[in-house]
Amino acid sequence: MVISYSLWQRCYERDPEICGKTIWLTARSFTVSGVTPKNFSGVDRERSVDVWLAAEMVGDVGVNSTFSLIGRLAPGRSVKAALAEVDTIVDRLGVTFTAPRTGRSLKARVEAERDLWKRSGILVSMVMSVVVLVLLVACANVSALLLARNESRQHEIAIRRALGGSRLRLLRQLLTESLLLSFLGTVLAVLLARWAASLLPALVPDIAGLKLPEQRLDRQVLTMIFLLMGLTTLFFGFIPALRVTRIDPAVRTKEHVSSAQGKRRYFGRNTLVIGQLAVSLIFLATTGLFIRGFAKGLSLDFGFQNKEMLLIQLCPGAFGVNGNQEQAYYTQLIEQVKAVPTVKQVSLASFVPFSLSGSGATKQVYLPGDRTDVSQQGSEWRYNVIHPDYFKTLGIPVQQGRVFNDMDCTPKARVAMISETAARRFWADKNPIGELLFIGGAQGRAYQIVGIVRDVKITDLSTPPEPYLYLPFGQENRGEMTLLVATQGKAERAAEPIRRIMQAINRDVLPLGVTTLKQQVRFVLLGQWIASWLLGVLGFAAFIMAVAGLYSLVSYSVARRTHEIGIRMAVGASFGDILNSVLRQGLTLAVIGVCLGLPVVLAAGYILRSVMFGLDPADLMVLTGTSLLVIAVAVLAAWIPARRAAQIDPMEALRYE
Repeated sequence: MVISYSLWQRCYERDPEICGKTIWLTARSFTVSGVTPKNFSGVDRERSVDVWLAAEMVGDVGVNSTFSLIGRLAPGRSVKAALAEVDTIVDRLGVTFTAPRTGRSLKARVEAERDLWKRSGILVSMVMSVVVLVLLVACANVSALLLARNESRQHEIAIRRALGGSRLRLLRQLLTESLLLSFLGTVLAVLLARWAASLLPALVPDIAGLKLPEQRLDRQVLTMIFLLMGLTTLFFGFIPALRVTRIDPAVRTKEHVSSAQGKRRYFGRNTLVIGQLAVSLIFLATTGLFIRGFAKGLSLDFGFQNKEMLLIQLCPGAFGVNGNQEQAYYTQLIEQVKAVPTVKQVSLASFVPFSLSGSGATKQVYLPGDRTDVSQQGSEWRYNVIHPDYFKTLGIPVQQGRVFNDMDCTPKARVAMISETAARRFWADKNPIGELLFIGGAQGRAYQIVGIVRDVKITDLSTPPEPYLYLPFGQENRGEMTLLVATQGKAERAAEPIRRIMQAINRDVLPLGVTTLKQQVRFVLLGQWIASWLLGVLGFAAFIMAVAGLYSLVSYSVARRTHEIGIRMAVGASFGDILNSVLRQGLTLAVIGVCLGLPVVLAAGYILRSVMFGLDPADLMVLTGTSLLVIAVAVLAAWIPARRAAQIDPMEALRYE
């Protein structure tokens, strides 16, 4: 065998003499011939692998002998041309690989274009776009603060110019100050990134075999970070520095300006604050829509009622239990697990909804009288091998007919159950109960339909239901099965008693994985859950920056209007008049920002609805709540400098310069 670097490190303390040593696997001894590189985990980017065996060893470990053929694309060849060649080969060998015994067909796919990673790619692109937008908001905010600060230094800069200081030297000084700010922010960002990367696994459901991508601040990431540092320094430092160094040393800008000049002075800053408030509303509202969609996903009707379920993956054949012993083992295990006080129902299935292993196996199902099937090979149906109590354990309603019984769980029985989608699609004009279907084509084995059950969500929440076939355990054994245990209270609490029962029955048989149905549902919604967290954090950061920008703008405006406010109060303006005058500025900016942000939220919601389940772009609760939140906090940010302005002493304000 070849073992993974992770297993070598985890269980053998990176023993340099590991090669040549013997390891026992499923009660059989194997010699370690090598250790994989640190970051190698095979082509499956979803599941972790610890051991690789030669294909000839499949009979020695008792696992299912289903293989995937993997090919690396030749240099200079396109993916389309390679897939065409594969299809040609599959068509030529199709008779061999669609034998009635298996009823399976071959499919070729490009590993980098799997649906899961397509959705992840969209999600990553969206999150990175949000990150860039937040970065731009931060840069614009700091740029506005530097601009206000530099304007207060006009007298100092004018004197420097008059004493012979060149404009280039002043630009260098101001950019150096901006670079210091940017460098300190970058160092803090790297520290926060290391901390955040360590927290990310806590957001992911604990599912056996799930492989998380490695988060590392390597040389490429650090290079990108410091490159961004230089770009942001130019972005938020250059424009304020360029503007303030344009001062003519012979002419100082007067402090008192006309109303028209004041409006022109504040137009740019007002526009900036409006944009920041609009962006923060977009982030907060989108986060709210994601969270609401995630909550809807958890409470959705999946077709089954029981979600408090413990799932234990078993493969007794891999531990030396074969043939009739395997079925006897499962029967004894089910009977003893039923006796556990917290257990309500127990069953078996070769596949459970939202399994990490994929969407399940398929068979070619031929229906007599189907004139559209010229080849008489049938259509491809997904199927499941189940224990008779499967539907009762999961809480799946039986629409017509009956469920399997113990008499059906024998090799001679030829009965099957179908989903309601299959019944509607292929028997729309008659009752399918008692009808025959053939597995493996027209010459395959005939099965009689005895029941119709409700459609169940299988792989994700957005895929429409497809025809589904159920076969009783005992007619066909797939080797690896999952024990479904419906519990009272938390499903995890039943894990330890069941482990003890398994040890008592056969101490050699170990579980391949233990998880819960709720964890698998959370994994289906994992992208939406992580997006909610990331957008929530980024949205909150953008919101804080927008509020800080509004506060600084109003404070700066009040400071510039101190003389004007003193005159107004001297001629009879009351405390409330001054307060309302300043508050009106902040409220107006907030309302304009909300009005500009809401259409963008609606448009983004309709775009993301195709990749994010349960997203309702017109959710009034989220849109109204986030809009009121932005307005309320914006008014609060304006109220502090407004109250300070209303308390100005008129005589002191008249002397202010």
